[in-house]
Amino acid sequence: MRNYAEQGILKTASGLILGRPDNNDYVNEYTEELLKVLREENLTDMPVITEMDFGHTCPVFTIPYGSMAQIDCTTRTFSLLERGVYD
Repeated sequence: MRNYAEQGILKTASGLILGRPDNNDYVNEYTEELLKVLREENLTDMPVITEMDFGHTCPVFTIPYGSMAQIDCTTRTFSLLERGVYD
C-alpha cells in the first residue's frame, strides 16, 4: 500500500477492495497496516472493503479485470456493474 501511495495511485482510487489472507492468517495485522497507510495519506474517507474472497483464498470468486464495479457505503455492498464476459 505504501508503494501505491508513493506512486500516487491511492489518491486516484475511488475505493479499495482487498482479498483476505489465506487461512485468515494475520487478518487484523493486514487491516491495521492498511488503515495506517490511509491515515498517513489523509484518505480516511475512502471506501474500503477487506476480507473479500478473491485472490489467493479459498473459497474464491473472480472479479473480471476492467469491469466497472461499485462500493455502496450506505448498504455496505459491493456490486459488479457490467459483465466480465460477452458472447
